[in-house]
Amino acid sequence: PDNQYWSARVTRTETLSIVLEGNSEFEARDVTISGDQKFTVPDGYRMLVTAGKTGGEWEAELVELEGGEPTWRWDYRMDQSTKKILLSMEDR
Repeated sequence: PDNQYWSARVTRTETLSIVLEGNSEFEARDVTISGDQKFTVPDGYRMLVTAGKTGGEWEAELVELEGGEPTWRWDYRMDQSTKKILLSMEDR
């Protein structure tokens, strides 16, 4: 392709778009997503995309968030010996 990155002219063969509306979540696990795909997750929902069980490329499952709250959160801690911030993701 004849890409000119400095002018924002890029030729694409595949595009993935994920739209998160309001308070929503998206997770892709053990899956290859190919071609042009767009996933839209409505407010208050979580979408999980996994490898297809029936030989298909992938499957998407939409689950309502309990109480509209996230299913995970970031946990920040300061390592006193190195003065570095330690970051981990915790399930709720």
